[in-house]
Amino acid sequence: MPKELTKALKKQKSNLAWEKLAPSKKKILRYLNSLKTKESVDKNILKIANAVTK
Repeated sequence: MPKELTKALKKQKSNLAWEKLAPSKKKILRYLNSLKTKESVDKNILKIANAVTK
C-alpha cells in the first residue's frame, strides 16, 4: 500500500473502514499503482480516504 494512502487513512481515522473493503482493496491499489503522476496519486488518495470515511 502506498505510504501516502496509509497516512491519509490514519489522518481521516478510516483504517478500520479500509480493512472492511476486502475485495475492493486490490482494485483500488492496482488503480493507484497505474497512475503516472504524483499529483494524480495524491488527488485520488484524498478521494479514497474521504469515500472510505463516509
